[in-house]
Amino acid sequence: MMMQEFVARTGFTPTAEEYAQIEQQYYDFDGDKDAFCKAFNVKAFTEGRRQKIESLKSDMAEAQKAA
Repeated sequence: MMMQEFVARTGFTPTAEEYAQIEQQYYDFDGDKDAFCKAFNVKAFTEGRRQKIESLKSDMAEAQKAA
């Protein structure tokens, strides 16, 4: 499945890094594209995004303190 197909089916636009993870999950999934997209857990990815953003903010704050 191409990224554009995934976005059209789920309404979720992943980063390239996220899509690599999604693609691997798709290859491991026992079903078709529509079933995979229906079962896809957007909340898990958005939570992962939130955690990464918080980590980057923390790293930036530490770098600013050190400068």
